This record gives sequence, C-alpha cells and structure tokens, in this order.
Amino acid sequence: MTRSQIKFIVITLLTLVVMYLLQANTFVVDESLHHGQILSLINGDNSRSPNITTFLVFHKIYASVGQVFNLTSILDFRLISFTITGLMVLVLVGVSRDENGSFNGLLASQLFFLPIALPYYPLIYTDILALTFLYCAYHQFRLKHHGLTVLLAGLAVLIRQPSLVWLGLFLSVCFFEQLQIKDHKISIQQFYQAFKKSWLYVAGIFGFLLYFLLTGGISKGAEEFHQVSINITNVYFMVVVFWLVFWPLLLSRHQQVLSVLRQNKWIILLIVIGLPAYMATYSVTNFFNSPALNVFLRNWLLNQINDSLWLQLTAYIFSVYTVLAMSTLKLKSPVWNWLYVFLPLSVIAMPLIEQRYYIVGVAFWQLSRTMGNFKIEQLQLLWMVIFSLFLYIGMSQAWFYL
Repeated sequence: MTRSQIKFIVITLLTLVVMYLLQANTFVVDESLHHGQILSLINGDNSRSPNITTFLVFHKIYASVGQVFNLTSILDFRLISFTITGLMVLVLVGVSRDENGSFNGLLASQLFFLPIALPYYPLIYTDILALTFLYCAYHQFRLKHHGLTVLLAGLAVLIRQPSLVWLGLFLSVCFFEQLQIKDHKISIQQFYQAFKKSWLYVAGIFGFLLYFLLTGGISKGAEEFHQVSINITNVYFMVVVFWLVFWPLLLSRHQQVLSVLRQNKWIILLIVIGLPAYMATYSVTNFFNSPALNVFLRNWLLNQINDSLWLQLTAYIFSVYTVLAMSTLKLKSPVWNWLYVFLPLSVIAMPLIEQRYYIVGVAFWQLSRTMGNFKIEQLQLLWMVIFSLFLYIGMSQAWFYL
C-alpha cells in the first residue's frame, strides 16, 4: 500500500470518528421507519412495514448483525452504517484511478466528501450500501470481469431497486466498446461478438424486470407516493445539484464554454427556445416536496424556484452553463458518454424530487471524467469538504434536513 493510500485511509477514518462524535442523538427522517422494520425482523415478524419501499435485504442484514451483537438502539445500528462506510473507504482506494491506472488520492477524497452522500454515511439508509456495491461493480467492469459486475450491481438492486438503471449503463458501455462502426455500418459478426460480451447484463436486466412485473411493480410499499411517472423536474434539479456541488470546477471552464458558443451559434438559439419550455414544464407536485416540508433544503430550494419566475430564469441560466461546462470536460473513454444518457434516465421516472437519487450518477461521472488543473481540483475538494460538513452538522443539529 502506498503512502498516498494510507494517508487517504487515515484522513477519512478520522473524519468518520468526528462524524460519530457529532451525530444526531435522535432519528433523522426515515431512520425511524428502517429502525422499526429491523426491530420487527429481530422479533420474528417478517412482514413488511407499509412505508418500506425497498426489498427487505438491507433490513435483514442489519437485523442479522443486530441479533449477533444484541443491538437495539438507533446509535447501535448506526455502528453498522459506519462500518459499511469504512468498507466503502477501502473500495475507493481500489476504484479511484487516474488514466494511467494509478491511485488518485484527490479523486478518492472528492468521492468521499461528496456533499450529497456524506451526510448519510452514519444513517440507517439504504443508499450507502447500494453505492458501495456499485463502486465495486464499476471497478470490476473496468477490469472486464463482467460476471462479477452483474453480480455486484444485482446486489445493489436488491438493496435499492433504482440501481437497475446502472446495469443498463454497464450493458451499453460493454456492448458499444465491442463495436467498430465503419461507414455507419455494423456487420452481423460484430453485433454477435458485442452481444456475446454483454449478454449477462441483458439477462440480469430482464430477470429483474420480469420479477418486478410478476410482483406488481418496482416500489414495494407506499405506492401512492412512488408511482413510476415522467418527472422532468427531477432532471432539472439534478443539474442544479451538479452546479452546487461542482461550481469551482465548472466555473473554471468559462473560457471553454464561451468557445463552444462561438463555434456553435445554433446552441444560443436552442437556449432561447428552451427557456419557455423549461418554465412551462418546471413543476413540483409530490406531497413530500410541498412547501409544508420546507425544513428539507431541497424542498425549500425547489419551491423558491417554483414560486418565482426570476429564480426560474436564474436556475435555467446556471443549468445551461452547467451542461455546457460538463460537456467541455473529457471522459476517460468516449464510450462513457453513455453516462449522459443514463444520468437523466436514472431520475426522470422518480415522482419524488430528491438529491439522494443523484448520488450514484454524480459518483460515476466523477470516476469517468478526466481530472483538470491540479489547483482547481484542490479548490473543488476544499469546497466539497466545507459543504459536506455544513450539511452534516446542520442535519445532526436538526437545523434542516436534505
């Protein structure tokens, strides 16, 4: 293990110790639901709480550990979450690689201090365990271990059903990596070879889709609030979150953005045409996003934008800039441009607008992009640390929730 890897592990584990000391002493939002389900399983009641929307695999893991170590309280079970996060740190050591395959401590640190993920590290939520499995899947995919990739991504689906969309990303990247399109033509042999490499992903996706079809849907509880639908505002808000998380990096790309606009003046026309469409389709309708729940920062921001045409215009301008700035950042391989298809696909069917749904997409984008100027990337990390700790302390003190 190199010095930079040891340094990263020490810093992140010390951060987890500080987070443990500063954690909330009471339930944080949905923790009470998950805690109640876990205790029911420990007490021998295997029925599903009507408010639990995922498979019970996550809860059974916690219940099994709880039975072994006689855990009962919320703080007890959070120790399991801290342990999972510690394992995620070790996974980040393996997955955070630069273009040459060497460990990139700056990238690993940015991933650990991801502001939309870090506040959930100690909580009894499904997100971090699913994210850890998907980090492992991403790493195995890059090693061309497709069977392990499907297995690990499948485990993530068992923890959080929306993880299925990332199996679709792996399928697309794997399939098109095999194709060598010449003169816009694909031979049957090329198609066969590509399918031969990627059929495991097809089998995994169809297997889960068939199961969801036979069992009545993707959501396993509270169906009235989690109906699959088209919610384009989730895509809009994801772009806003990208700006809030990555503004130092994105702002440093202003010259490149101006260059894109000068060379492609049709984009300016598209931006002008897109504004009324954006305003007409920006909508906040889910009960859990209502102004009555503005104690959640996401709801407060969503409803502020929803209630003001000037804020909608501002959000649109920042969103357009964010998309253009992201487009100027090269990915490590052109085939990973499929990520820009699956980023909106991962959230557009979600009726609830929530930044937790963006965690995996943001993390995969981080892993897939090339790193920019070292000083800019350091500034980006500094912002992520400050933003993450502000959000964590705010949640632990119940000033607000995410």
